[in-house]
Amino acid sequence: MDNKVKFKRSLVSRGDSAGINLPKELIQFLDVKVGDELTVIGDSKDKGNYIAVFKEEKKKK
Repeated sequence: MDNKVKFKRSLVSRGDSAGINLPKELIQFLDVKVGDELTVIGDSKDKGNYIAVFKEEKKKK
C-alpha cells in the first residue's frame, strides 16, 4: 500500500480539512508557503504522525 500522500491545497499551521496540519516552526524550517505541493510519508490516517515531508519542486516552463 502506498503511504505517500500529496497535499495540493493550502498549507496551514492549524487544523484544516482543506490543507495539511503542520506546526508553525516546522513550516518555517521547511521553507514552505501557502500553495506549495508537499508529499507526506507516514500514516495518512493520523495527521499528527508524519515521518518526513518533502517539498515538491514546481516545474518551470
